[in-house]
Amino acid sequence: MPAMLCLRCCRHLSVMLMSSTTLKGRCLPLVTVSGSIIGTIRRGTATCSASWSAAMAPAPWQISPWNWKSLFRPFGRSCKLLLRKAWLPSALLLSPPTRISGIEMLKSTLVRRYMLFPIRILRYRLRRLQYRLRYGDTETPAFFANSFPKSGTHLLLQAIQGFAKLGPVIYSGLPAITMYEAFSGEKLSESEVASQIWRLQHGDIGYGHVFAAPQTVEALCRPEMASYFIYRDPRDVVVSHVHYVTELWTSHVHHDYYANQLKDFNQRLQVSILGRPELTEIDFPGILQRYEPYLGWLERPEVLVIRFEDFIRNKQQTLEKILAHAISHGFRLEVETKAALEILEKSIDPKQSPTFRSGRVGGWRGNFSPENIDLFKQVTGDLLVRLGYEKNMDW
Repeated sequence: MPAMLCLRCCRHLSVMLMSSTTLKGRCLPLVTVSGSIIGTIRRGTATCSASWSAAMAPAPWQISPWNWKSLFRPFGRSCKLLLRKAWLPSALLLSPPTRISGIEMLKSTLVRRYMLFPIRILRYRLRRLQYRLRYGDTETPAFFANSFPKSGTHLLLQAIQGFAKLGPVIYSGLPAITMYEAFSGEKLSESEVASQIWRLQHGDIGYGHVFAAPQTVEALCRPEMASYFIYRDPRDVVVSHVHYVTELWTSHVHHDYYANQLKDFNQRLQVSILGRPELTEIDFPGILQRYEPYLGWLERPEVLVIRFEDFIRNKQQTLEKILAHAISHGFRLEVETKAALEILEKSIDPKQSPTFRSGRVGGWRGNFSPENIDLFKQVTGDLLVRLGYEKNMDW
């Protein structure tokens, strides 16, 4: 078991467990992994402190909702998320802990995703080494597939991954770069997100959901970056969002609310349209407020803007634009254009996407009631007109 020491008195965990409740309440444990201090644990109440020794033995793995603000970053935010979600002492909780077995823990999406993060980093480093040995120093642009969530992110990403078969390009295999942390819903700062984008090197492929903010625009619109942005009819987006949160991703921060507290699809759809403005710790605004921060990409000539509907209906023409955009940013095509387009098309397999459900165009018509239509108009105003999906508000 990793060593645990108190930040104030440097007592070992074994001493704290045998000490009085008062001492347990005063001690602030430090977590260590393989002898390296990771960060401090915020104290709970005296009641929680009293349950310290009782909870440790029968429940070695517990789920904690604490939002730690200061942790080490050898493995980035992924370690922070893992430790926040899966931690040992129940004294961290202000309510009885949720206990899960070691087997259940290993099966969870969170652990599979974030305990394997160091392996993903190692795999990426090996790919970079192989890249350098094979191609040396190149001026191949980095690629970034940006999107509004539930708008065909992996469809675009798969097409861009085809460039790895055309030249000196590698897929990083690292998690998406987003404005919100996936499991906690915590909003990241503009500088944090921009710094992740700047880390992409020549030939890297990255993807994510990134606002058109000043620092992120600078990072994604530089000459050595081939940036793409895909968006979708917001009506189809909210329908897809309901299925995604309720059925596809059970680790989503809103899954429990959608699956267990909302009674039917109609209620869930209304929440996806309206958001949850009553929340204070988690930012979940209405669909208009969620969409607007991305609209700036539509005005950036450095970014190739793609409509999801055009990709589905005119795949060949869209792939031609994707290829031409890469070439305009310095990608050297070593095969004929026709052969390159065939390779890009073969790289697309929606069934391989972890979030793919149907990929339908206009599916909202079978899900929107007249009341939903009126609500959507009230919330979004002329958003559909600005995006080119409707000519006026009379739809």
